[in-house]
Amino acid sequence: MLDRGLGWSGSLRSTAELTAAAGMTPRAFATALHRFRRAFRQSIRDEVRRLVSTEDELEEEIGYYLRLASSQPPAMPVAEG
Repeated sequence: MLDRGLGWSGSLRSTAELTAAAGMTPRAFATALHRFRRAFRQSIRDEVRRLVSTEDELEEEIGYYLRLASSQPPAMPVAEG
């Protein structure tokens, strides 16, 4: 549920399916998802803020993590032998 709700690719379930699985109305699900995303985003920023010295560093780190999260992971090497 989280991968689809957070906007990560690869999920096979539609928003309608997630809404039904959660037992919520579409409006309630959208509201809950919006609040979750906002809280999740703030939690990440708070944690990164603890590790850097300035707001500029914070923005740089957040940008790095967003780029990293949006890129495709490298292919796993195939063991030979």
